[in-house]
Amino acid sequence: MMLFAEDIKDLISVHGPGVRFVAFLLLSYPIGLVYYLIVSKWSAWTQNIYFAICGISIIYTNFGLDIVHGLLAVSVTYILIRGCHGNKWSVILVFIYNMSHLMWGYIYYETDRPNSYDILWMTPQCILCLRLIGLAWEIYDDRLVTDEVTRNGPTNIGDGRVSTKSTIGLLELLGYCYFPGALLVGPQFTLQRYRSLVTGQLIPESVPTSSRFIYMVKRLIPGILYLIFYMQLYTSFSTKYLISDKFIQDNTFMEKHWFIFIWYNLQVARYKGCFLMAEGVCSIIGLTYNNRDTNGEHQWDSLSDVQIWKFHTTSSIVQIVEAFHCNTNEWIVRSVYKRLKFLGNKLASQCITLVFIAVWHGYNTGYYMCFFMELLSVNSERLLHRVAGASLLQFRDYSLATRCLYYCLGKLYVSVVCSYSYLSFGVLTTNNWYRIYSSFYFYWHMIFIVWLLGVPPFHRYIKQPTNK
Repeated sequence: MMLFAEDIKDLISVHGPGVRFVAFLLLSYPIGLVYYLIVSKWSAWTQNIYFAICGISIIYTNFGLDIVHGLLAVSVTYILIRGCHGNKWSVILVFIYNMSHLMWGYIYYETDRPNSYDILWMTPQCILCLRLIGLAWEIYDDRLVTDEVTRNGPTNIGDGRVSTKSTIGLLELLGYCYFPGALLVGPQFTLQRYRSLVTGQLIPESVPTSSRFIYMVKRLIPGILYLIFYMQLYTSFSTKYLISDKFIQDNTFMEKHWFIFIWYNLQVARYKGCFLMAEGVCSIIGLTYNNRDTNGEHQWDSLSDVQIWKFHTTSSIVQIVEAFHCNTNEWIVRSVYKRLKFLGNKLASQCITLVFIAVWHGYNTGYYMCFFMELLSVNSERLLHRVAGASLLQFRDYSLATRCLYYCLGKLYVSVVCSYSYLSFGVLTTNNWYRIYSSFYFYWHMIFIVWLLGVPPFHRYIKQPTNK
């Protein structure tokens, strides 16, 4: 496999670790097929062993002895949850330990490589970090429900079932954490969903076999196409050129924007390709089953991380955020944003949530600037809809040409703002993004800040239209 990866590297000029990373995403497909055809008919205990062995083998083959970091995180989390009996202290301690372990890895291993993102053990560790924190929250919430049933009886809860999540075993935890289809890039899923899968309760027997494979193909093929698109063009639109003095000095304002736009789409294509391929593995195994839609068709999109059509057709920044990394976004909302409800301030909750996401990505300032731009752009768009919402809705009554013009302008706006905002995420360090943004005079930063600070004081004096 190592020799094959180096041969592919020479053929298509892709960094070796990245090829191995994609190769093991593809290797997960036969693992999923074996599970579906054979292992799924065995006991839950045996399925846990199968997932644990396959996942640990993938990590060891990719990262060698660095596998100890993931095993240590799983062991410490298991001890904390069992020792604290799933109470609030288990959530706090699991959160502190896993985030500290991840940040230590970022600081210790990436200090010598500040201008590049390498595929190291922190890549699957950041996925594992969220899974373990989410597990602590899930067990804590379950414990609250169990205590409520004990005090008031089942009629106050619903069906009266008392879960046993707080008695999770180490083998089950290993199977849950090292689930092959969601090991390297996600998606995130709950322990309840995993248990339903291995106990045979998640998918009804009436579901036709072909439906999961049809959905798998719909995710695998676009995923491969995204990666081919990236591999064919990334050398012509490289980050190395973007951070060079030549880029700033030899290009006009518009030329720099065109380059960043193409570069941004290449970078995002790489992520989308990996997300889609991982989701395809999960669909073979059956973890993504999502019941029937309104037409009675079986759905397999419960763990979707990319909404392809919505991402490429929307003219809204908010919908771009909703369509990309959406499974992780749901985890963030469930495990971080909604937990901050006690603050009583949505903006404060937004800020803390985005800081958490930035810290989870690493210590480089580019992450923090990127999510700061997300905060500005999303809230600016929402303010625009509040101020001019009635006027914007009137476009539905205009001619087709007018609506097409409005859509094209919106699409242009989204393309420019998204590529501009993502720039700091891709170039990482302060020196890199500051030099490039300076060449643009920080103009989108200024527009959003002036809009958010200047419009609200005047907006309160504007008479709003009344809807009858």
